[in-house]
Amino acid sequence: REYGITRPGPILDQLNNEIVNALMQRHEETIKDGMDMALIAFDYRNFTLEYAGAYNPLYVVREGELTAYKADRFPIGMSSQHVKKSFQTQQVDIKPGDMIYMCSDGYADQFGSASAKKFKSGNVKKLLCELWNLPVNEQKEKLQKVILDWKGNYPQIDDIMFIGTRIPQA
Repeated sequence: REYGITRPGPILDQLNNEIVNALMQRHEETIKDGMDMALIAFDYRNFTLEYAGAYNPLYVVREGELTAYKADRFPIGMSSQHVKKSFQTQQVDIKPGDMIYMCSDGYADQFGSASAKKFKSGNVKKLLCELWNLPVNEQKEKLQKVILDWKGNYPQIDDIMFIGTRIPQA
């Protein structure tokens, strides 16, 4: 449906309302399942970026330094009829050449290594700082190789999704 909404927080709010309303038609008091998400809006004319997230953060890497923008700590769709939550839109400082990343928690939560530990978000951040300046296709290959090497023979326990893009010249 088209509501004319362009800011990420209100878009997530509308999506949340639509999903909750659809699921509440089954006459449930509370929905116990939810969806994580990150959403950005990039304005090419004004060179601004806005972000909102449902558990999934946004990472910006500039000159090898990572800035993490935290998501709201509730998912899309998991709600009670009595609880009203709103997703916050954050203004994000960007410059040409920055790398922007959004990812699911599957990469950080993957078990692996000789000691069967999770990869963890700290290692994800460190890895992004190491590969941000590579061409995007090489970044993809490196991300795939690192997680496959880490995982070894352990099964993949969750979805793994990464989206990355370089901010173009103004």
